Amino acid sequence: AEIDGRRFDFAVTQGRLAGGRGEPAVTITAGAADLVTARLGASEAKRAAALRRITVTGDPASVDAVRHAFAL
Repeated sequence: AEIDGRRFDFAVTQGRLAGGRGEPAVTITAGAADLVTARLGASEAKRAAALRRITVTGDPASVDAVRHAFAL
C-alpha cells in the first residue's frame, strides 16, 4: 500500500493482516484521511467520496481479499 506517499507491505491471510513477503499481488494507493473516512465517515456520501479516491489494483481475487480485510 502507498499511503500519503509512504509504502507499506503486508499480506492478508484468512482475513488477517501479516507482514508482506515477495512481490505484491495488490497495490492500494490512498491518503490516510480517505482510508479513515471510507470506514468511519459521518455520512454515506462522505464514505462513498473517499472510496472513489482510493485506488486498489491487482488480480481480482486478491483485490477482493484486501477490500474485505479493510472493509472497503
